[in-house]
Amino acid sequence: MGNWSLRKGVDLLSPILERLGPDYELQFTADRKGREKTFTIPSNSTNLGRLANKQEMEKVYRQADVLLFPSRLEGLPLTVLEAMAHGLPVVAADCSSLGEVIEHGNNGFLCRKDQVDDFVSAIRNLAGNLQLWRNMGQSAYLTAKNRFNIERMIDSYLTLYRGILQRDFRVGFGKYS
Repeated sequence: MGNWSLRKGVDLLSPILERLGPDYELQFTADRKGREKTFTIPSNSTNLGRLANKQEMEKVYRQADVLLFPSRLEGLPLTVLEAMAHGLPVVAADCSSLGEVIEHGNNGFLCRKDQVDDFVSAIRNLAGNLQLWRNMGQSAYLTAKNRFNIERMIDSYLTLYRGILQRDFRVGFGKYS
């Protein structure tokens, strides 16, 4: 899902899929500018094209087994949160904010950035252990539901704003107080 750029680690997809072999399939969405065409895509990959609406995205998440997310640099990626909300374990690079969302071994796996073998090992681990996959999927769902729901976000913002309003802003501003 998302944009095709080196920052997103799309150059790692081909080596990961080649090492996994023909028993594994990567389904991916097309970049809005068609940049996926500039990368070598292994035969065990399927281009889903551009998805037109939320219902199409949800269908893809429901049919998937795991989200592979080798990005090298992220903020808080919506794709990861959406996948988790659909009960998918996430196999991602341990970078940026991903370690704040993915609990290694609990709701997904964090792999060393740019380490193809780490991604391959994590995916094989999930594929070979149905109970682990189920447990991680459930934990991913609960993480998204409990930590990233709108009610919790609103409550957190209200708490933050109340705290700001209660402060004495004259303290610490020197000649401006």
